[in-house]
Amino acid sequence: MFRLVFSELSKIIGQQSELKIEILANVLCEVPVDSIQHLNMVDLRDTVLSCNDRNIPDNFRDHAMKFFATDCPICYNSFPGSRMEEMFLCTHRCCLDCVKGYYRGAIKEIKDVRSLKRLTCCVEPLDISDDVKMNFFNFLGTKVIYILLLQMF
Repeated sequence: MFRLVFSELSKIIGQQSELKIEILANVLCEVPVDSIQHLNMVDLRDTVLSCNDRNIPDNFRDHAMKFFATDCPICYNSFPGSRMEEMFLCTHRCCLDCVKGYYRGAIKEIKDVRSLKRLTCCVEPLDISDDVKMNFFNFLGTKVIYILLLQMF
């Protein structure tokens, strides 16, 4: 399987160092199938271009693995980093389908100002500080529009 992936990557990627292609082929053989099914050429290109051929960092393999396969804390499936969305006010990330569902459900449950904090994080809702409150609805509007646009495509 590795040789087949290596051969195809060499054709797709073109002029890159053999070491970089070997690392990527190895990573692609290890990532979960559910993550690979969501992988696209942009993900591959961005990972390839994240370093130059002459100076491949020691953590390139770990970086590629994390970019190609990140677990969603809601559905527990694995997705490429490009299919993950960061929550508002925290660093937790979940897949696009789960973030859409989470925001839809959280918006329906807003009853008062305190319940707005459910929109901050899917893992642990955070208090909204005074300085963030000023931009909260602008951000929320942008996020909702973005999610609705994702639904259309």
